[in-house]
Amino acid sequence: MVASSGGNMVRPGLKKLLEDIAAGKIDTVIVYKVDRLTRSLADFANNRRDLLTARESVFVSVTQQFNTTTSMGRLTLNVLPLIRSI
Repeated sequence: MVASSGGNMVRPGLKKLLEDIAAGKIDTVIVYKVDRLTRSLADFANNRRDLLTARESVFVSVTQQFNTTTSMGRLTLNVLPLIRSI
């Protein structure tokens, strides 16, 4: 088995997660920290539509103040691409 890194978006588990979200099998993605999903803010911002908004999935980081079920969490999600563009 080949180990995968959060520093790269080409990972079998992430591909399966995105497929399951698109198929409507997953409605909530819960991570310990955002960097467990991806270490790159740019990757997260670029893929947030695939991860969350396409199926209105919820994203929650257990140890960080990031939860898209709240208005502040949704605002944070929408601000990430702006930060990336600076």
